[in-house]
Amino acid sequence: MTETTIEAPTVSATALPRFNVVQINVQVPRSLKVSELNTYKPVADIVWHGDPLGDRYEQVAAVVKAGFAAGTREMHGNRAVVVDVAVQRFHAVTPKTYYTIGGWHEIELLMMVRDARTGAELMEAHRVTLNFRSLKGADAANAEATGQTQKVRIISHLAAAIRAEMSVPANYIGF
Repeated sequence: MTETTIEAPTVSATALPRFNVVQINVQVPRSLKVSELNTYKPVADIVWHGDPLGDRYEQVAAVVKAGFAAGTREMHGNRAVVVDVAVQRFHAVTPKTYYTIGGWHEIELLMMVRDARTGAELMEAHRVTLNFRSLKGADAANAEATGQTQKVRIISHLAAAIRAEMSVPANYIGF
């Protein structure tokens, strides 16, 4: 299994493989530990305060799926594919961190791409690490006031990251 760390560069739609993403499956294992603590850096696999209290596993799955859907929306190739994603860590910053010192959003996924018709692996399962700085203090408050919430920023980062990840030909089997 290989590992990739993505800085989420901008990737032109013309650089993307000739795929048509017809399905995105996101799994968030219930074995991951969730924290609702509002401390600087809770020890947990899932730290998410970007939605009202609720099922954090479902919320994280929805955020990842939204990001991947946004990032693959312009892929209109001839080959229908399925993207499988397993969340291994989804650590956004807590309100305490966000509105004071800032920190890092730390997202780790296991990802693979399969042919939608045959199920054949086109991109083997591999770890993708998507870490990026959160906003902080007044910048965070101003962003929230203009609709640039943590959720919006994370979805945007995931979209750019999946585009970058899927544009690396070396990741594909038999290409």
